[in-house]
Amino acid sequence: MKNEVAIYKIEKSEYPSPEEYFRPHKAYPEMEGLPVSSCSKRPNYVYDGVRNTLLMLGYDKENIGTKNWNPLRGLISPGQSVVLKPNLVMHRNQNEAGKGRECLYTHPSVVAAVLDYVILAMTDEAGIFSGSIVVGDAPLQSCDFERLVRESGYARLICYYRKKGYAVQLKDFRNVRVAGDGWVYKKQGKDRQNGIVVSLGNRSNFSRLSPERMRRLRITNYDPGILKKHHSRTVHEYRIADEILKADAVINISKPKTHRKAGVTIAMKNLVGINANKEYLPHHTAGSWKSGKGDEYLHTNIFFSLAGFFLDWKNTAAQQEHYMLARMIHFFAGFCNVTGRKFAKEPYREGSWYGNDTIWRTIYDLNNIILFADRQGNIRDSIQRNVLHIADMVIAGEGDGPLAPSAKECGVIAAGENAALFDECICALMGIDGQSIPSIRHLRDKGRLFFPAGQAEVASNRQEWNTGEGQIKPVDSFQFEPNPGWMR
Repeated sequence: MKNEVAIYKIEKSEYPSPEEYFRPHKAYPEMEGLPVSSCSKRPNYVYDGVRNTLLMLGYDKENIGTKNWNPLRGLISPGQSVVLKPNLVMHRNQNEAGKGRECLYTHPSVVAAVLDYVILAMTDEAGIFSGSIVVGDAPLQSCDFERLVRESGYARLICYYRKKGYAVQLKDFRNVRVAGDGWVYKKQGKDRQNGIVVSLGNRSNFSRLSPERMRRLRITNYDPGILKKHHSRTVHEYRIADEILKADAVINISKPKTHRKAGVTIAMKNLVGINANKEYLPHHTAGSWKSGKGDEYLHTNIFFSLAGFFLDWKNTAAQQEHYMLARMIHFFAGFCNVTGRKFAKEPYREGSWYGNDTIWRTIYDLNNIILFADRQGNIRDSIQRNVLHIADMVIAGEGDGPLAPSAKECGVIAAGENAALFDECICALMGIDGQSIPSIRHLRDKGRLFFPAGQAEVASNRQEWNTGEGQIKPVDSFQFEPNPGWMR
């Protein structure tokens, strides 16, 4: 993997309209002859940003500026299977004052520019396209996927490519969908069976936990009994979407935001969306940090312990579709939570704070899988597919992310191959110390699997970010407001 990270500041922090299918406003020589090569009458600075990050990474250097330039030809070939994995977390921003949804999920205009270069790489010298392309993600189980793709412009974009003769598929990787009122979530329709179970065994970062910690692993709103089947002393497994494992290349297109459990969500955290069933994904550990048993909250508190007991019972009842019972139990859990906060003045809950020592392990495991799991889900010692990471920071999210972020206008597109180095650079650009983010701190400590020696080689059209092997200085960053649980 290349150590370079390209950061490009576009002219204006704005997305183009879907009315012209996110076409570029310039006729680039490399796109000449492709059916998608039409131009927009309005500026599309996003397309320029994506193209320039590929230029700055030095892809296909000998052909830059000519009609033969094909930047992704070293990662993708005709006839291959390619997945573009945006962040489609939720159909609405829970922060109504947060300036909408452009800070919530990856904008389709970024995906459109990437798609064009993927199509170029999958077209041979005779002009014949071959292979398969999937745009897909596993958002929250309560996400209204159809509404999201309809209102965002994704549906219109995919329709455009199909009319041009490219069978680009838009897929929801989730096996289970739910709807609810914030108290109890009900299953919608029948469970699907997408995905292959990938077992990490002792390569999982959960394999080193004590048996008691293993029993305490939790996911908010999910039955802990199901989670225990997939993470125990001898079992550590995830259900990975078929399309991901079959892919020869994955382009991971994240939406950088602050995150309540992980601190930030950038490239590494975005891979949570390759898992088809959320009940395979530990998010926190029940109990207090001061008791040494968990990371759900800081101080030991009998009311929080009772709330945890009731929440486990509620989630089990909901899983068994005893929804009325689940609603009754939820009332008692809420009472205990409110009482506990009143008397203990505890600012944290559900692992949504800087003391979370669980979610980084899930992130580590999924990054391990995308690199080393073969098509059958077996873990190998060599990298199994090419992965490129691109960040949509035209409008990013700060504050109460990932579900209620406030818009942060940055006007940046970034790209790189090494997810850990990439996240470290984007953290610096956000004004966040990477060593304060467990997924970065622990992965750097673990050495060769993700981090090479030294720092990322940063290239940018902004001089203050064009640091070579240096680091972006805090004074030159965007100074994101952290999630409330990460304010120390």
